[in-house]
Amino acid sequence: MNLSGLAVSRRLIGFVGILVAGAGFFTHSVQATHIVGGEMTYRCLGNDQYEIRLVVFRDCYNGVPYFDTSVAYVGIYYDDLLVDSLYMPFRMVDDTLSPILNDSCLVVPPNVCVHTTYYLDTVTLPMKPGGYTLAYQRCCRNYTISNIIDPDDTGATYSIHITEAAMAVCNNSPLFKNWPPVYICADKPLLFDHSATDEDGDSLVYRLCAPFDGATDFDPRPIPSNQTVPQPVVWMPPYGLDNVMGGDPLTIDSASGLMSAVPNTIGQFVVGVCMEEYRNGQLLSVTRRDFQYNVGLCGEPVSAFFVPDTICGFDLVVEDQSQNADEWLWYFDGIGNSQASSTDPDPEFTYPDSGTYEVALIINPGSVCTDTFTKIIQVWPQTLNANFFIPPLPVCADSIQLFAQNTSWDTEVDIVSFFWELNRFPFDLIATDTSTDYTYLFTNFDETILLKLIAVNERGCRDSILRIARIDAFTDLPDGDTLNACTGQNLELNPGGNTAYLYKWSPDALLTDGASSNPSLVVP
Repeated sequence: MNLSGLAVSRRLIGFVGILVAGAGFFTHSVQATHIVGGEMTYRCLGNDQYEIRLVVFRDCYNGVPYFDTSVAYVGIYYDDLLVDSLYMPFRMVDDTLSPILNDSCLVVPPNVCVHTTYYLDTVTLPMKPGGYTLAYQRCCRNYTISNIIDPDDTGATYSIHITEAAMAVCNNSPLFKNWPPVYICADKPLLFDHSATDEDGDSLVYRLCAPFDGATDFDPRPIPSNQTVPQPVVWMPPYGLDNVMGGDPLTIDSASGLMSAVPNTIGQFVVGVCMEEYRNGQLLSVTRRDFQYNVGLCGEPVSAFFVPDTICGFDLVVEDQSQNADEWLWYFDGIGNSQASSTDPDPEFTYPDSGTYEVALIINPGSVCTDTFTKIIQVWPQTLNANFFIPPLPVCADSIQLFAQNTSWDTEVDIVSFFWELNRFPFDLIATDTSTDYTYLFTNFDETILLKLIAVNERGCRDSILRIARIDAFTDLPDGDTLNACTGQNLELNPGGNTAYLYKWSPDALLTDGASSNPSLVVP
């Protein structure tokens, strides 16, 4: 191949020669398990001069070593053959990306961190049929990635192809506007503008694509890169381009670059985006970037809410049902009325009269993450009285039925519903009923029940009453049906008899008292 006219910037050749000489010895000492993402772009400066920019991202916590702080070794390929190398100087100390969420009130866990840096250099590329490919390779990716096989033994290739058509018009590759967010929330919609700008006004088309594999564990920092034709990463089933990270699939609008998804799986997922640049229908360049989405649980946004809607009796007792509230500011009669306000989580307030009042709750007042909820409360006087009557139960019977007669009343409006709750002691709910009156058949003659009546009037006011009923077992009669005695003996028939019961003995002519709980019989 005739390489005449090919000139590459080699300001660091002497220094690089020293590094190359020692590269084989230090191969495994520089293995990295930190690659998060990157991309390569170019600008045409004229006269066959191109400014090449390489951006690299690394995981702050889960990987070593640090960035390539001396130079990044970039191979220059023509017709898939290495023709020269570009040694790109480290241009900036690392910068930490902030985990920005769509909602400023969502909380990101503290263990998410990504560093970024870039390399910049200029190269001379004479016009050649087919153009050139520049590639940077490194190993390995973050070992915590979930959607590719063996991520800690999978490298990355960040490359750019400067086509012959692009060189003919001194084209500039388009630039993505923003790097994707470091952290996204599981089960929350993701909407990210992944579009780019192009100073030449060319048409841009976006698509998901598989990130490229790169350097290996055996040679994690090839000098120069061994690019040839890079291979895509191997997806871990069930993941792939149609299912990058689970949930509602990740998609990107081909025209706008809007990326959307609703992920439902916690983990780290590598994603690839390709941007094609066209002018008059002719493809000029393909810019490829890959990155990671950290999907995890986020703190819920704040939300103010409380009950009830109606109170009866002028005394308001609110139940706060807000989410993620740290401070509370209540207004019981319109926002700003400091005479009727409170900062308690569950305050109480007494209204002077019936009527409608605006109650407002502001949670986390003065904070970025604040929320306000207002509600019109209707205050009524308490005119409802729930009551019921249980007639005396029979002392002794084969079966005993409790009858609860409803005697509830309201002095102003109609009662519209009743609700009975039958409990066994201690408060074990066994039955409910909505009848006006209530009956219950005792089947256990040693039982305590608790019967509760709840009445509701047409205003929505409620009142309740609880009563207790008990049936004791009749167990104090003598065992057996025959007693033996001698002549003249005074025989007690029921020692320890319960005097609370009514008795009738027969034939009472032989007994001292036929109505006693323990009569005596004198044997003739």
